Amino acid sequence: MALAVLKFGGTSLSTEVKREYVYEKIISYKKNYDHIVVVVSAQGREGDPYATDTLINLIDDQSGKSNKREIDMIYSCGEIITASIVASGLCAKGHHSISMTGWQAGIMTDVNHFDADILSINTKSIRKQLSLGKIIVVAGSQGLTHNGDISTLGRGGSDTTAVALGSALKAEATIIYTDVEGIMTADPKLIDTAIVIEKADFEFCREYSDCGAKVIHNKAARLAQQMKCNNLYIRSTFLDSQGTKITNQKGKVFGVACDSNERNVTIVHTYPAKSYENKLASIVKRHEAVDIRSFNKLFRFNLPEENFRFSLKEIHNELLGLL
Repeated sequence: MALAVLKFGGTSLSTEVKREYVYEKIISYKKNYDHIVVVVSAQGREGDPYATDTLINLIDDQSGKSNKREIDMIYSCGEIITASIVASGLCAKGHHSISMTGWQAGIMTDVNHFDADILSINTKSIRKQLSLGKIIVVAGSQGLTHNGDISTLGRGGSDTTAVALGSALKAEATIIYTDVEGIMTADPKLIDTAIVIEKADFEFCREYSDCGAKVIHNKAARLAQQMKCNNLYIRSTFLDSQGTKITNQKGKVFGVACDSNERNVTIVHTYPAKSYENKLASIVKRHEAVDIRSFNKLFRFNLPEENFRFSLKEIHNELLGLL
C-alpha cells in the first residue's frame, strides 16, 4: 500500500496561519496515498517560545557552558511540542492522528550527543498505528541511545529523520517541505532571478549544502545516497510547484552560494570541470573578482564590497545563460 513521508520545517509551522497550509498539504496526500508519516521540526526561529535556539539558550543562560546530554534533553522538547500540536490539529479536522517521539518511532542512535547518527529503526510501532488508519506525526531530529538517553541528530536533523523513515518504511515518496520552491540556483532573497533546479544529484546537494546553501541537510543527502533513495523531493509548503527531485542521476546544474559578510562566493557545478571553469573565470574577472581558485566541481572567488550584490546577480544571470 502506498506510503508517503512528509517533512515540514520550523518556519512552515511557526504560526497557526502557516500550520493551516501544512494541514491542507498533509490531508491532500490522502487522495493518492494509503499511509502518511509526517516529520516535524521545532516551530519558529530563535526568539519564538518553542524554537530550538530559544530552548537551548535557557541552559546557556544558566550555566554559561554546554553539557551536550542536557542540550539533547531540552532540544528534543521543541519537536515533541510541534508534533503534538500538528497531530491535535489534524484530529480537530476529523483525521485520526497520533504524535510520536523519535524513540517511540523506534529510532536508535549512537551516543554522540547533539550530532548523533541513526543506527537502526524498528518500525513496528509506526506500522501498528498506520494499520489503524492514523496519520503519524514524528518529532524530528531525535532518537534513543543504547543507554536509554535521549539523543539528537544535530542541526537540520529532521531532514535526516525523514529520509531514514522513508527508507525504513519503503515509502513511495519522501518530500521535504520548506519555505522556498525547491533547491534554487541561488538564495532568492539575495538574487531574485534564481530559479528552481528541477533535478539534482546527491553529491551536488551535499557540496552545495556544505558551502552554505539552504538545501537538504548534508547528513540527510549522504544517507539518502547510501540508501539509494530515488523518490526524494524538496518542495514549497505554500506553493503547488513540483520543486526539486534528488536522484542518483547526474545532470548539468549549478548553484551560487555565498557569505555576503565576507564577500566569499562559491559556485558548485556538475559540468566538465576544465571547459566550464574557463568560462566561469572569464565571467567573474569581468566583475573584478579576486582570489579565484577551483577544486574539482567548486569554483571560488571574492568580489569587491562595492556593488557586491549587483555583481553577484550579474554573474548568476550569465551562468543561467550557459544552461
